Amino acid sequence: MSDKPRRDPVDAACLMNERAREALAAANLPRAERLARRAVAVMARDVGERHSDHVAALLTLASTLEMRGDLAVAEEAFRRAAAAMEAIAVDHPAVHLLLVQSLIALGNLLRVAGATPKPAPSSSGRSGGTGTPAASEAVSQNPRRFRSPGWRAMKPNPSKERRQ
Repeated sequence: MSDKPRRDPVDAACLMNERAREALAAANLPRAERLARRAVAVMARDVGERHSDHVAALLTLASTLEMRGDLAVAEEAFRRAAAAMEAIAVDHPAVHLLLVQSLIALGNLLRVAGATPKPAPSSSGRSGGTGTPAASEAVSQNPRRFRSPGWRAMKPNPSKERRQ
């Protein structure tokens, strides 16, 4: 037996996901896919599919599949990520961010593919264009929460008005 402490599998999976994102950024798609698949599997086993760490790894995998051209599988992964984030009943900015990232990625994939969004049942039993009607409700009820922190309303600058 070794005296070395065992590495926490979730920490290892988070590191795998980081390496997968680096490989994706470097266009090393086989490595990115291999690492992302392993991270997704570990996260699903150790923290469950409705956990933000699992969804982050799933988004990395879906992005890799999209870059590889496997659009049908990427779409399914983006939908799973969005549905999982919608099911998390935690009011935290990181949760909202992952939900929005999932929906944007899915929308971009569908737009590029020229597909029409199909209604998919959400975890709450309702249906909507992406399977996540609660997301649009949340944005419409509190749009300021979903603005980027650096966003400011554009106001005319009186010193730059045209002089006539």
